[in-house]
Amino acid sequence: MHVREGFPDQQVYGATSRPGLRLITYGGTYTKKTGYPANVVVYAHLTDALISSPTGSR
Repeated sequence: MHVREGFPDQQVYGATSRPGLRLITYGGTYTKKTGYPANVVVYAHLTDALISSPTGSR
């Protein structure tokens, strides 16, 4: 979880050397005055790929 002050913009939004996915959502306890205090960031990357042949091909 990353607090809003000091959020690692480059780490979250920056370029990567391989295909990846970043899921960003709210974190912490919501208050009407300040909203959510942080963001939860989940990182995922491609580990393998299965290449299939077109339908009907052998």
